[in-house]
Amino acid sequence: MTIPLFQVSTFATDFRAGNQAGVVLLEADRDDAWYADVAAYLNLPATAFLRPTDGGFALRWFSPTRELPLCGHGTLAAAHVLYETGRATPDEVVTMTTAAGGLAVRREGPDCWIELAATALKEAPAPQQVLDALGVAACSWFGEGDDDLVVVLDSVEAVLAVAPDAALLRVLPQTRTVVTAAGGDGVDFTSRVFPPSVGVDEDQVTGTAHAALGPYWSDRLGRTRLTARQASQRGGLLELDLARDGVVGIGGRTVTVTAGALLA
Repeated sequence: MTIPLFQVSTFATDFRAGNQAGVVLLEADRDDAWYADVAAYLNLPATAFLRPTDGGFALRWFSPTRELPLCGHGTLAAAHVLYETGRATPDEVVTMTTAAGGLAVRREGPDCWIELAATALKEAPAPQQVLDALGVAACSWFGEGDDDLVVVLDSVEAVLAVAPDAALLRVLPQTRTVVTAAGGDGVDFTSRVFPPSVGVDEDQVTGTAHAALGPYWSDRLGRTRLTARQASQRGGLLELDLARDGVVGIGGRTVTVTAGALLA
C-alpha cells in the first residue's frame, strides 16, 4: 500500500527553521500500534495522521513516544498539506475532528491560522523545584496551568541562557515548562518550551503553549495583536490574535520540505 507522506516545517519559511511535523494522508483508519510505530520510525517532534470523514477530516498526533492530546503545529502542518495538494481550496476552512474536540484552520495569504481556547494561568510563588530544574536563581513571575508551568524572566538574554535538567523537568506534574521574557529581535515576546515527558527535551515551536503565553502577554502589553519568537535551536515566528475573549488565534508560515510515500 502506498500512503502519501509529507514533512513540513511550521512557523518558518524554509527547512532550516520552525517545528517539523510529518503528515500522513490515510484513506482508512489504522490500529494504534501502527500509528505509534510510524511516528517512532519518522522520529519527528510530531506526526499528524489525517483521514477524510463526512464533512471534514479526522486527525491524530503522535510524538516518537506517545499519542499527543493536542498539537498546534501538527494541525497547521496537516492543513497546509491539504491546501498545497488541492484537497482543500485556498478560501476553505478546514475542519478536523480530534480527541481534543473540533479544530478549524484557515488560510490568510501565506499563513495558516488556528484558533485555540485561551489557557488560564494561576499566579503562584515559583517552586524551588522548578527553578532548580531550569537552573535559574529567581524569576519575575510564575504561573501554573493544566499543562504549563510559565516562568517569566527579566530579559531575553536570561531566556536564551537557560540550560535545564531534563530529568528534573520530566517529574514535574505539568507537561511543559516554559520560560519567557518581553521583547527580542523585533517581536513582542520570546519564549522557550521544555516538554521532556513527551519525548522532546526542548520543543522547537509550540503553538499550544501560546494559548497560555498569548493572554499573559496581551494583558501585560495591552494589545490584542502580538508577534512572538520561540528561541529554540531552529527557532520560529508566530502571529497571535486575541481580539476574541477566550480565544487565541495562532498563525504562521508553513513550508513543505519533502513529499513522498510510506510503503507500510
